[in-house]
Amino acid sequence: MSTALVGLYGPGGLALANQYRFYLCYFALLVIGLGSAALHASLLDSMQGCDVLPMLYIVTMFGFCSSDMYLGQRGATRSRALLPSLTIVLTLSSTCVYMLNHEVFAVFIVIFASHLVFIFFYMASYCLGITSVAGNSRLEQEVRHQIVTPLAISAGACLAAGGICWGLEMGFCSFVVNGRLGSVLAPFIWRYMLHSAWHALTAMAAHNCTLFFLVIRSQELGLGKPTLHWLGIPFIRFHRKLS
Repeated sequence: MSTALVGLYGPGGLALANQYRFYLCYFALLVIGLGSAALHASLLDSMQGCDVLPMLYIVTMFGFCSSDMYLGQRGATRSRALLPSLTIVLTLSSTCVYMLNHEVFAVFIVIFASHLVFIFFYMASYCLGITSVAGNSRLEQEVRHQIVTPLAISAGACLAAGGICWGLEMGFCSFVVNGRLGSVLAPFIWRYMLHSAWHALTAMAAHNCTLFFLVIRSQELGLGKPTLHWLGIPFIRFHRKLS
């Protein structure tokens, strides 16, 4: 939740001006934090959707960004114009499918993973120079190597590390409860650290993905070379505002 607030209102917030897709990305991340807090505070099954559905929404937004930029590169103007409506339909469909099958966790995993695979395929193709939004100009190549690729690598690393924390928490919980990994250190790690690390790392991954698409969007709009700064978390600044 704090990552979303920093992204929206922190020193890099001005870079989002008039680009509603990125506001929606951060809003989804904010709702994930609020939904997760509601779930952990109440431990009610009814609150599970408040935690899970925003995760579907944020990967849907990343999928929209990927598709929009890919269609823009190919000059598919008509398909690009239909994309917002298709995204709304996809979002509503995913919500309905999840709500009707919320007791089957595999349904969420399949929907989430399918979005994630598509997103990472686009991210990889852009980092490798297979796709572009500005004709692979010299400036775009510099931005790709100096800013976009590091953001993609950090997002992937954060997601992988968060997934490891989540897997350890879920897979070895019984061992810890039964005292097979000790009675002091392991219970402390499993109770207070792994789940918190999962939330923090995945929030950072979502933040870096948002910056990844923000920088690519700046190249599509011809805004020159952005600069990457750090203030606890990374943020982007432009010499002139997005419009």
